[in-house]
Amino acid sequence: MIAYGTTAVSRLLSAERRGELRVWLGVLTQCLEVANGLDGTAPIPTAETKTPAPFFSAQPPPYDKRPRRDERFQDPYNMGVHAEAFLYDETMPVGPKTLMMFYKRLREIDVPEMMASIIVETKDKPWGYTVDMTRQLWDEARHAMMGEVGFIRAGIDWRKFVSVNFTWSLALNTQLGPLERHAVLYFIEQGLMPKTGKRFEWEVGLASGDTFAALAQDYDWADEVLHARIGRDWYVKQMGDSRKANDYGDACWSRVLIDWESYRSQGLTKHKNWWPELYREYCRLRGEQPNPAVEGFSTSYQQVRADLKDISVSG
Repeated sequence: MIAYGTTAVSRLLSAERRGELRVWLGVLTQCLEVANGLDGTAPIPTAETKTPAPFFSAQPPPYDKRPRRDERFQDPYNMGVHAEAFLYDETMPVGPKTLMMFYKRLREIDVPEMMASIIVETKDKPWGYTVDMTRQLWDEARHAMMGEVGFIRAGIDWRKFVSVNFTWSLALNTQLGPLERHAVLYFIEQGLMPKTGKRFEWEVGLASGDTFAALAQDYDWADEVLHARIGRDWYVKQMGDSRKANDYGDACWSRVLIDWESYRSQGLTKHKNWWPELYREYCRLRGEQPNPAVEGFSTSYQQVRADLKDISVSG
């Protein structure tokens, strides 16, 4: 079957192209032999069967730390809506808060973008490190998908109403080393553990009556508990103790320059406040009149970090 397959492929190719692909076809033949044929039913390989050497991966491709997004993300530098400021505002109702939490979950796509760079650039770690960090990366990607599902269930096309930025992953990947990025990740995760963190978001989901919002936040909270353990196992032990680890993470994040004004002056974004349009669509679908106080929310990330600390641009 292997010989027939490669011969059949060869007939479909020009002589020149056959020459170019002869080496690749040889590798394919070896792979099929080792795998007991295409469907696994060929004779078991003998001891003389050689596992093929790496072909396309013989030279690892250079790793590009700058995140890339497809056409769904039309304004990736937009920092015009401060989700945390809205979420922790006691005057805001729980219904719209779930909408903002869906945005926060979707925005977590930047965590895998950043974590991938830590994994790639951190060398000489045990295999358990790669397993744990990859598990966390997958969890964060799943959180983003839960946010997308939340919008879909609400009947909202987030591509039209929400600007999901990548400024956090972009800044960390290009301004910090891998240990510093891990420090920032750990510091942020510690801020999610108190009652004002993941527990609060889960309580908002419960209070809203939206069963999916509550379920998503339940998973999100449980994952963050695991991630805190991963941080203790692989980052805190390296730093010596939790206080040093936390202080270093705070210091590293404070050094990161996410230049709100520069993004605007370069024409990369206008930092449009997309919240009012999203909220009006949410109300329209629910047959409700918009609350003027909610509709008028306009706090951005210009001067305040996501953990509600003032941003320093001095260094």
